[in-house]
Amino acid sequence: MERGLSLLIAAVMLFVAPSVQAADDFSFTNAAVNITNTGCGKTKLCIQTPDNCDPAGNSSCFFASVAAGNTTAPNGTELMFQLSGNSTGYIALGLTANATQGTTALYICAQNSSNNPSFVFAARQRNNTDNTLSTFNATVTKIRGQVVNGTIQCEFSVPNLNATNTRSADSTTYVVILGSGPLNGNDFGTFTTNKITGSLNLANPSANVANPTASPTTTKNSASAADSFSFATNATVNITNTGCGKTKLCIQTPDNCDPAATSSCFFASVAAGNTTAPNGTELMFQLSGNSTGYIALGLTANATQGTTALYICAQNSSNNASFVFAARQRNNINNTLSTFNATVTKIRGQVVNGTIQCEFSVPNLNATNTRSTDSTTYVVILGSGPLNGNDFGTFTASKTTDPLNLANPSANVATKNSANGALHSHALTVLLTVLTLFVLKTA
Repeated sequence: MERGLSLLIAAVMLFVAPSVQAADDFSFTNAAVNITNTGCGKTKLCIQTPDNCDPAGNSSCFFASVAAGNTTAPNGTELMFQLSGNSTGYIALGLTANATQGTTALYICAQNSSNNPSFVFAARQRNNTDNTLSTFNATVTKIRGQVVNGTIQCEFSVPNLNATNTRSADSTTYVVILGSGPLNGNDFGTFTTNKITGSLNLANPSANVANPTASPTTTKNSASAADSFSFATNATVNITNTGCGKTKLCIQTPDNCDPAATSSCFFASVAAGNTTAPNGTELMFQLSGNSTGYIALGLTANATQGTTALYICAQNSSNNASFVFAARQRNNINNTLSTFNATVTKIRGQVVNGTIQCEFSVPNLNATNTRSTDSTTYVVILGSGPLNGNDFGTFTASKTTDPLNLANPSANVATKNSANGALHSHALTVLLTVLTLFVLKTA
């Protein structure tokens, strides 16, 4: 009898911490799940759409969070997930190395079509090329979930996750995909993506969650904005020239203008954060300018050769009350734009009466990756362009600086090609000297 009871307990334990295999799905009765955005960026990494939404009391918030548990070398790290979203079918979270190639491990929480108060959990493998779903073996534990008024919420843990099984990167670094789809009887219908992140270290609560750009193979005069990070609502940004030359390096046109006082001031500031040797230095940018399309700040080694990393803040053409953030690579010879992978964090912005203002941080910038100069020395380009539907139009430079050490608030920010001004000054000095000698001689 005691042996039989032990076997029964073992069987129950296997059920509540199942190994999801092939076509096996697990139907659960509701269990209270408390999912909020409390702790985002501190104790857990959060991914939301709309950005910064709170799933507590907001059925339109598609939300996922990840917290790291124990690491068992060399097997991997336990990652604990929470997922919340509204669907009459299923919601899902996917982990992949590349959202357009290979496969995605898809973890699915669904509304039980035969018993709406309960939910179904499943794991599927998604083909990233043709979006088909197939079964795969996945170990998932601690599954809990509920369905309330069409909102599906669940939590689960995946032990021993290790990205290095498939590529040489941090063991907990993945691209995360959020999406949903219909549940047709016992079949999971076509998966529709709601959000795709860049590569994230899921064990780092403050990791960047901006959407990625596509592969940098497309080169054209205007690059698609469909892979940009669109913000649904404005976030108040306070940009002034206070601290210029002391706590931050400022670049303005007209010179010495204040963006807080005039919309005609095209303004950028840079402040240096932590340096992580040998990776680089975090640089924190603010950008303000007037445009019906976009404004941009570029970093380059040479404005007439090679390429420029262009950071773009735009007025959302489909919703003027919001703004779009994107990163592009500019060909400095023919001025074409192409997509490129860029890690950008702490993005905030607003659009007020045509003036676009935004702030963002770029971690681990290091100019010595491409040339032997100071690690934070770049030529800075300020410019703007039109936003044509979903395409960024031709970039027009408004100001180009000499090479600047961006970590030095008092660095020279004279406009490039300002040699003419220096020449005029020199000529004036020579003229005054000649006149003085002439006066002295005639006297």
